[in-house]
Amino acid sequence: MTTEQYLSTIDALAVQPFPEVTYVDASGGGGPEHHVRELLVSQDFWDDDDGQAWVEAEAELQACLDWAGVPAA
Repeated sequence: MTTEQYLSTIDALAVQPFPEVTYVDASGGGGPEHHVRELLVSQDFWDDDDGQAWVEAEAELQACLDWAGVPAA
């Protein structure tokens, strides 16, 4: 998924009302105070004995946060 697709998905969810009851379906899920969608799914962690996949994923996430201007925690 591209950054534009991520942002489009997030923008679409931001304007939807929250569902009244909790649900899970093929698109994700949600409840009275939240929406859930899988933006990125990876099997890389299943065989990550040396932790390299974790390091790479964390670096990719930080790059996305930096790009979006989200301050470090």
